[in-house]
Amino acid sequence: MLYFLNKAFASIRQRPGACLLASSTIGAALTLSALFFLSVNNVQALTAFWSKSTFISVELIDNLSQKEIEFLANDYQKMPEIKEAAIVTPEMAWARFKAKGPKSAALLEGLEPSILPTTIELFLDQTYPLEKIAELSQNMEASNHVRAVDYGQDEYGQLHELLDVLRRTSHVLGVLLSLMAAFIVANTIGVTIYSRQDEIEVMQRVGATPGFIRAPFLFEGGIWGLFGALMTISLLALADYFMTPHLSKILSPLLQGFRLEFIDVSGILWIGTFGILLGLSGSLFSVSKILGRKV
Repeated sequence: MLYFLNKAFASIRQRPGACLLASSTIGAALTLSALFFLSVNNVQALTAFWSKSTFISVELIDNLSQKEIEFLANDYQKMPEIKEAAIVTPEMAWARFKAKGPKSAALLEGLEPSILPTTIELFLDQTYPLEKIAELSQNMEASNHVRAVDYGQDEYGQLHELLDVLRRTSHVLGVLLSLMAAFIVANTIGVTIYSRQDEIEVMQRVGATPGFIRAPFLFEGGIWGLFGALMTISLLALADYFMTPHLSKILSPLLQGFRLEFIDVSGILWIGTFGILLGLSGSLFSVSKILGRKV
């Protein structure tokens, strides 16, 4: 194995241009694939981030007395998950809606505040997963005094449906993108190896076995793949270092607490493994074709 590795490095030193071409091609293919999968992962992480809430609105039935409303609010306040329970009267809700602007105020002309329900706004002590919020809401809706509970469930449902479509689409596109990358890499490596066809024929004439002929080319292809992976990892690390702080600053008003990621440890491992496999498979395909053998 050490012999084949030394032979591969010697060949790379003799043909740095070919090594750069193959590694750059693998790096470009890996970068495109990595950016696609990182985009999907960030969307999934963002959905999980949005699928948490710190707010629940409880709509009460009509004709409840002020004492009953305050009693409900006090009961909610005693729940360990609730940090604050605020009663919002129809008049308060009316004033809030009018304060949104002239267009909102115009919609209320000729109407009375009594058309709006009394609600209790519950502010949670921390962010909870959607499942926990749904459980709390179901318990609250069981009360005869509650008409409805809203925590954004309709919006969350649409968001998860969109994510399911994106996930299924990403699987198909990911496979197609990987196949395209493998095809481009195989052809680029093939051009590089075909230029050394004479070297392969000499080895055949002196009695070298197909496995002995393939071995140094496979090692060389693996090294090309590793170099290409290092290029991709370096680009993503630079993007993560320079772009993430600026993007987080721009998006912080909307996504406070959420951080975009360009690269992590698992991503480095996947990119490195996939890069080496691309180099190996491209070399194996090209050498086997020259030897007249099927892969």
